[in-house]
Amino acid sequence: MDSLSTYIGYIADPAGSHPVSVRVVEPPPNTRQHIRGSLFAVVEVNGANDDADDLAEHLLNVIQRTYYSIKGSQSQVLQSAVEQARVALREIGPNADGSQPEVGIVCAALLRDKLMVVSSGAAVALIRLEDRVTLFPSDLVQLDQQASEPGCELYRQQLFPGDVFFLGGGGWLTSMPIRVLASTVAHVTKETCAAAAEGLYQESGQPPPPGLLIVLDGPDPSAPAAPSPGGGNPPPKRKFPFGGLPTALGARPPLHSLPLTTPTSAAVLSAAALVDSPGATQEPHPVAVDSPPAGSMEISGSPTASASHASVVTIGSAAFVAGVKRGFEGSKSLFAQMLPDTQPVRETYDAADPTPVQQHEVREADGSGEAGEPLSDAPAMPLPPIAPFTPPPPSAGARAALYPRWLY
Repeated sequence: MDSLSTYIGYIADPAGSHPVSVRVVEPPPNTRQHIRGSLFAVVEVNGANDDADDLAEHLLNVIQRTYYSIKGSQSQVLQSAVEQARVALREIGPNADGSQPEVGIVCAALLRDKLMVVSSGAAVALIRLEDRVTLFPSDLVQLDQQASEPGCELYRQQLFPGDVFFLGGGGWLTSMPIRVLASTVAHVTKETCAAAAEGLYQESGQPPPPGLLIVLDGPDPSAPAAPSPGGGNPPPKRKFPFGGLPTALGARPPLHSLPLTTPTSAAVLSAAALVDSPGATQEPHPVAVDSPPAGSMEISGSPTASASHASVVTIGSAAFVAGVKRGFEGSKSLFAQMLPDTQPVRETYDAADPTPVQQHEVREADGSGEAGEPLSDAPAMPLPPIAPFTPPPPSAGARAALYPRWLY
């Protein structure tokens, strides 16, 4: 998931300068610090110490420097940052009056959509996930004991746009009831984040404990896009259980049988016979029209209607057969051109007319069901038989490259 954007409410005097004891670091994209994500830290120093603000800033600098400089996992780096702050506090030593300063530290790291919180001492965090609010650490009774012997506790959670988390010192548990603080976190939005922070500042008393209120929103448009989990490979195509178009697109189902067709009549058979044999007499087929073959459909009606229907079917079938024959002749001519070594197909010429003899065309009958006279009066001459094909001897030399042996 891409990095989430944040809306931050600083709980401080609106008319004052930058709030102290809090630190927010959001590195810009394409930097080394951006790999670690954003850092949110709150340090509360209690006790009679005049340099409390300076001590808090020093500890915040140690946390930020450690978090963005050392190597390790996200949890190890965040815990090491808090531990280094504790080491720096021990190096400073006690106060002027000999008392040890009481310090509460809470840090949160947001890397894309992963939140990690570490607390040490008197500090608290509230995380809102959808319609519930989680308190960290969950045992508030041990906050006073953690001040003397502080340890580090870790919290992990995946966040989404609209989630909220609050970071503050332990003074918030004494300045207002925990229910009021949790109710504010439960109802705050990105539009009311600044107003909610100002309301907590007014209700907490003077001076208020340090705290941050963060509301998450969608991915930041300025942040680079996260790499895809597939390694740049395109997603697999969706497979459908059946071939062809899916049913959702309104595709018609495939046909498992041929549709019923009108049976061929005797007139069609007679026309086909005339075209196949040009020298045959124009006699109707011996099969009678009124006696259809077995399995055919009978057509009832007057004799005139039957003759007209037969003539129309005859013309259409004759034209189809003639087209098939012309296509066959064209194919033979094409193959003759592709194979120049073979004998080309000869055309028959009339002795009186130098033009080739044309195929007889069947004209429309006059209603009697018989075919008309041919368009040409020249007698049809049969084609001479074609000599048998004798393959040439295998080629050799440069000619073998043009005509390989597999052609023969």
